[in-house]
Amino acid sequence: MLLAEALIEKDYINKSINSLYNVIKDISIVYDKSDIKFNKEQLKNKFEELEKLYTKYQQFSVMICRAKSANVVINETEISLRDAIVIRDIMNTKLNRLINFSLSVVKKDIDSIICIDKEELEKMIEILGSDIKTLDIKIQNKLWTTKVK
Repeated sequence: MLLAEALIEKDYINKSINSLYNVIKDISIVYDKSDIKFNKEQLKNKFEELEKLYTKYQQFSVMICRAKSANVVINETEISLRDAIVIRDIMNTKLNRLINFSLSVVKKDIDSIICIDKEELEKMIEILGSDIKTLDIKIQNKLWTTKVK
């Protein structure tokens, strides 16, 4: 695959992620109790789909950065410093979107019924935040210990 093709594909995946977030927002609130079970199942499927899109987005982002830079290994998984920074940035974007989504669900109309498990969403946010901090520590360590040639 050419670099230009990878950039186009990455852009398309990002648009798909944004579109899926809008779908998740739309189905996270119902006004009829009979829709709760269906919407909860749909939400579960949409979050799984979202996870796959983020994985694909990370893969393309890393592939693009590898084409643009030389590798410097950051840890035992042989991920480069450049790759780790890209993954951390994408994880931060994901975290911010999840936080904004969580806040928007809380602010919904009082007459509405929330279909999403808030505790599960908060747990996802907490785990992702922790993963970002762990990765950031490794990145900062490499930034301060890697010599420039």
